Amino acid sequence: MVTDYLREQFRIYLKSGETLVIDGDLTIDDRNLTAMPFLRVRGNLVFRDLRLHRIWGLEVAGDCTIERCDFIEVLPRTMVVGKKLTLRSNTLLALLGDSLLCRALEVDGCNSITSLELGIEQCRSVHIKHCKNLELLTHQKTMWGPSDLTIEHAGLRNLPSELTVGTNLRVACCDDLELCGPGLMVGGSADFTGLKNLRSIGTKAFIGQNLILRDTGLEMLPEDIEVGDGYIEVDENCGIRNLKEIQAAGTEVRWRGRNLGMHRI
Repeated sequence: MVTDYLREQFRIYLKSGETLVIDGDLTIDDRNLTAMPFLRVRGNLVFRDLRLHRIWGLEVAGDCTIERCDFIEVLPRTMVVGKKLTLRSNTLLALLGDSLLCRALEVDGCNSITSLELGIEQCRSVHIKHCKNLELLTHQKTMWGPSDLTIEHAGLRNLPSELTVGTNLRVACCDDLELCGPGLMVGGSADFTGLKNLRSIGTKAFIGQNLILRDTGLEMLPEDIEVGDGYIEVDENCGIRNLKEIQAAGTEVRWRGRNLGMHRI
C-alpha cells in the first residue's frame, strides 16, 4: 500500500531527481499516481492498476510484476530486475527500455506493444503470450539472445531477421504470423506449431538440434537451411514440397502421423 508518507517521498524525489531507495518489498496500487522517481527496491516490486505517465528508472533486487497498468509514455530506459520481470494485462506499453536487464521475462496479455527488444543481456527465458499488435525487434548485445524464447497466441506478423535464441525456440498458435526473417539461429530445437498462415522461413537459418513443423502453412523450406545434430519433423498434413531435396542434402526428415508413431521419409 502507498502511505501518505510514501506519496510525499515520491513528490520530493521527483522534484530533486534523486533515487528513492526502498528497503524490502513494495506494492504500488494508487491510481492517482501518474509519475514516479527513480526507484531502487531491495526486495520485490509490484505495480498494479496504475495510470502512469512516466517512470524515471527502476532497479529491483528481486522480482518485478507490472499488471493492469496504463502506460501513456515509455517504460524507463534504465530498468534492472535481479530475478523475473512479469508484464501482465497492461495497455499502451510502448517500449522496454534500451538498458533492460533481467533473468527472466514474461509478457502476458499486453496490448499495443509497439516494440519489444530481444537479445537481452543475461536473460535466460522469454515467454510471450496473448499479446495483440506485437512487434519484436532484436538488438543483440551478446552473441546469443535469450536462452529460451516462447511465443504463443500473439498478434505477430513477422519474426525479425537474424533472431538468435541460445537454446530452444517455440512459436505456437499465432494466426497472423506469415514470415520468419532470414538468419534465424537457434542453438537447440525450434518448434513451429499451429501457424496456419506461415508462408516462409528465411534463408541462412540454422537449427542446432530438431526443427518441428506441425500444422503450418509452409510450402517450401529454404534450400540452405541447416539442422545440426537433429532432424526435421513434420505432421501428416505437411504441404512442404521440397522435403526430398532437403533430405538428399543430408538432413534427416521424419513424419509423425496420428496414432501412427514416427516414421522416416
